[in-house]
Amino acid sequence: MAKTLNTVILEGYCAKDAVTVMVGEAKKCEFTLGVNHSKDKASFITVDAWNDLADIASRIAYKGNHLIVRGELFIDTWKNNDKWNSKTHVKLSEIRLLETKKKDTSTANNENGEVEVSWLSEEAPF
Repeated sequence: MAKTLNTVILEGYCAKDAVTVMVGEAKKCEFTLGVNHSKDKASFITVDAWNDLADIASRIAYKGNHLIVRGELFIDTWKNNDKWNSKTHVKLSEIRLLETKKKDTSTANNENGEVEVSWLSEEAPF
């Protein structure tokens, strides 16, 4: 089957600080991005960053930081005790910090306070 277009771009606020764990030999950073739909409605999307991007995301994905992320949309499904479950998440390929709430971020910001990561040709270890 040919690969089809699967790109999502989201702009929102980090809902809580990122968590970084080792998955086998790979580093994974996971954070939740809150995306506003209207004044009182928002969606919360899990974003996964792997390896080099995990290092960068762990330095800028703090609660309250304003971010733009780009990646691929994944929906995992599994069966547990005869009940189907699903989780929607984005595999990160690019991240940009627009505004920070944290006073001391140890990132390489440009003069506008933005951190941009170019596309990396990393594949997640799954």
